[in-house]
Amino acid sequence: MDVRDPIDDQPYDDFAAHGTEAHHIGAYLAWLIRSGLVDEARFDADDLHALRTGGKSGMDLERAVGGRLSPTYLTDEGRRFSDFYYDRYLTEYDGLAAGDVVPPPDRIEALIDERYGQWVARGRPAGKRRSGAAATAPFRGEMDVAASAGGFSGSTWVQIEQQKAELARTMHLAFRDDPSGGPAYGEKTSEAAETEADATESEEPSKPRWKFWR
Repeated sequence: MDVRDPIDDQPYDDFAAHGTEAHHIGAYLAWLIRSGLVDEARFDADDLHALRTGGKSGMDLERAVGGRLSPTYLTDEGRRFSDFYYDRYLTEYDGLAAGDVVPPPDRIEALIDERYGQWVARGRPAGKRRSGAAATAPFRGEMDVAASAGGFSGSTWVQIEQQKAELARTMHLAFRDDPSGGPAYGEKTSEAAETEADATESEEPSKPRWKFWR
């Protein structure tokens, strides 16, 4: 009997959470199917054949997986790799996309192929994925669009706060890894620190000079 930890069935992603912007899920699902990393007994054979021969896309199989990219539909290898890689995939997919343009399928497939090969070469290290509401929260590219529009997507306060925290973390990492050598996000430059120190001194009450010369 296959007994799994309860959290194992939490989805990696949810088509409905992204609306028409769920192409990244479809592309990843298509790669899993073509790579033999899904439990084929859970799929219609005609759907699998159609996807492998170009008659259907991963987006076309949304209903076949109950609207979610879930470990339930994957092989053990597929689950382990997705646990390790899927969160990073979201960031890398966003990097491949140019604005609202969906990346070409062959580029996405080549990217995941490369990451899978690296994972195998490293001995298939374990990964820890997000769970619960965080697992289906919009990824960075969608949050950037929402932020530029003056708000955050999501229907609850908890989701909005999670997205704000993720956006802040992403900004921190982006500034921290800035190859220009600038300060990390939230850090003060030496110039800013000196300005702050000068301002603090100017706020202190002046003291009679004679006290320093007695």
